[in-house]
Amino acid sequence: MSRHHSSSSSCCNSWGQLSCSGSHICGSKGMGLIPICKCGEVAVLRVARTLKNNGRQFWGCSKFKSVASSDNVWCNYFKWCDEELYYERDGIIAQQRMKISELEISELEISVRAMKKTIQFFL
Repeated sequence: MSRHHSSSSSCCNSWGQLSCSGSHICGSKGMGLIPICKCGEVAVLRVARTLKNNGRQFWGCSKFKSVASSDNVWCNYFKWCDEELYYERDGIIAQQRMKISELEISELEISVRAMKKTIQFFL
């Protein structure tokens, strides 16, 4: 990402999955999806302010245009937030399907136990 892109910090709230601290470091609850930039720092979520992508959220280097970074060095880490959400969505769907399968198995096991008791009653 070049120095000419304008952005501001924000928090991704799509899918109700991402949470933020006061420092605007965002990540998925318990899913370990907080990106690490090429500097080894936790990436921050920002909002693009360009004509082409106005309002679109992206992950970027925490040192980008930072006053705390006196040497003005950053790694140019960049990843669109919405692209990440497709992968996250697929993971959530897979987890939900697994949970449904587990519940169906549990329900079948309960039915089998009930049938065994019924059979034993008539024997």
